[in-house]
Amino acid sequence: MTAAAAMASEFTPEAPFVSTLSRADVRAEAIAARDAGLITSDEFAPVIVAENTSTLTRAQVRAEAVEAQRLGLLTTGEITVLPTPAQLEQVRLAGLRAVQGDNLAQGQNRRVTI
Repeated sequence: MTAAAAMASEFTPEAPFVSTLSRADVRAEAIAARDAGLITSDEFAPVIVAENTSTLTRAQVRAEAVEAQRLGLLTTGEITVLPTPAQLEQVRLAGLRAVQGDNLAQGQNRRVTI
């Protein structure tokens, strides 16, 4: 027997499960249990989409992401990199420089205070 077969047989039920309730019955029982406070997970909670409240432009977000990548702050996997205050400031300034460049390119003489 291969290792995969051994693992599969470990998780395979010995007797097939046959439900006596319909999907609607199970759902009704789950809702009643939730309403009675018997379910502790938020499985039945409605999905709430947060509104975008950012004041950053696309150029700022992109510039900040590029700077964070350059500084090695964007990682994948299990390793978490905590940026220093100086690195956070570098990322913020990169975004402001991007806005400054956009304003100049569009002929606006407005300066962003850094």
